[in-house]
Amino acid sequence: MYCGLENIKNIIPEPELINLTCDCINHNGVINESEVNAAIKYADEIINCALRTKYTLPLAFTPPVLEGISTDIACYRLYKRRPASIPEHIKDSYKTAVELLKMIQSDKMILDLPQEHPDKDIPVQQPLFLSNTSTKSKIFTDEMMRIYRGRP
Repeated sequence: MYCGLENIKNIIPEPELINLTCDCINHNGVINESEVNAAIKYADEIINCALRTKYTLPLAFTPPVLEGISTDIACYRLYKRRPASIPEHIKDSYKTAVELLKMIQSDKMILDLPQEHPDKDIPVQQPLFLSNTSTKSKIFTDEMMRIYRGRP
């Protein structure tokens, strides 16, 4: 899973989450975690569908951007259970999440995955400049430099 209940709680206040997930009148003030998990599973499948052709799944590492996308899609999915009450910021976050997935799919955005570029494949940092001279082929000798600085 790319996100969890705590991610959802950071977006949707707990009393609202209880109302969104519990369908019965006597819900005892407890979040229906199976509804939350179903929304997360749906969000993760949407993400996997977008990534499947570009990356090997399952990912060994979850980039923070995918965590955010999954959270936003899952929150929208939970609110969609009560369509008359979807707040604008939830709709906007969902639209942004879908756009980000499209950008990943079209290579306009690339996920930073450690397995995609292991350390051994990173080129060794080259010196800033190279010189074909040696201490013997210097034009300005140490003696000339001392004279130039005013110290003969």
